[in-house]
Amino acid sequence: MQNKHSKKARSRAEILAEIAALPPSIQGTISSYKCPRKNGPPAVYHNFQYTLKGKNHSMTIPVGMVTEFKNAIASGKKLKDLVLELSAADTSLLVEQSSALKKSSRTSS
Repeated sequence: MQNKHSKKARSRAEILAEIAALPPSIQGTISSYKCPRKNGPPAVYHNFQYTLKGKNHSMTIPVGMVTEFKNAIASGKKLKDLVLELSAADTSLLVEQSSALKKSSRTSS
């Protein structure tokens, strides 16, 4: 079993370069529903659902673009992980800077 914390911390520039190289990324989910027809099999429709400023929104995904939306959602999850990694890198950078600015303890004379 590998520990996630055993990875070497990447630099801020490396993380930002990987973020810049990502394909289109979206945050949300895809849901599908069936619409019964009088003649023939039911039609299947897909919706993209997301939250913006605390409100839920949805839009219909065009029939041929479901795969592209699934890829963009997967890329969005990767983007979210990279942003969390960037935040951790920035936190450690700030901690290092603040410890360098601390006064050294005085020795008694």
